[in-house]
Amino acid sequence: LELIKYTSDYFMYVAEQKNIKFDIIYKQENIVWTSDRNSLEKILFNLISNAFKYTPENGTISLHVEIENNSLVVTIQNSGKGIKESDQQHIFNRCKILENFESEVMKGETRTGIGLALSQSLITLLKGKIEVDSKVNEYTIFTVTLPRLDENVTTQKKQKTKGIRADRALDYVNE
Repeated sequence: LELIKYTSDYFMYVAEQKNIKFDIIYKQENIVWTSDRNSLEKILFNLISNAFKYTPENGTISLHVEIENNSLVVTIQNSGKGIKESDQQHIFNRCKILENFESEVMKGETRTGIGLALSQSLITLLKGKIEVDSKVNEYTIFTVTLPRLDENVTTQKKQKTKGIRADRALDYVNE
């Protein structure tokens, strides 16, 4: 898948430096998917970036991609810190994230957590969903499920998009 490979390539150096085993697994070959390329790229980048941020040296990250029930399903799993069950319901809440921002900065934390809220907003705009499963000190799994965008909507978007070649306004995710 071209976009997934493109986005994942940004992290190969980090994987090598931290000795992280980074696998990309495609359940089907030659997947073609119509979606908003910019949104999908931001979603993937944020989720993969978080996986690398919270995976310790010698850890593992896997990215699974498949078509299931006429939806694109992308699952990103990493070993490491995990997310407490009580925190899982708040990780996509922009207000809660900003509410905790000051206390996090006071503790020396430089991350804002706003990337997950942004990803969820983009996924919602694409009429998809994101789910999290995690066990503290073991793993975190994010699963993104996106329906195929309506061809009429994407054609209208291509016509309104200035400065972008028409063949790049749609994301044709293929291997």
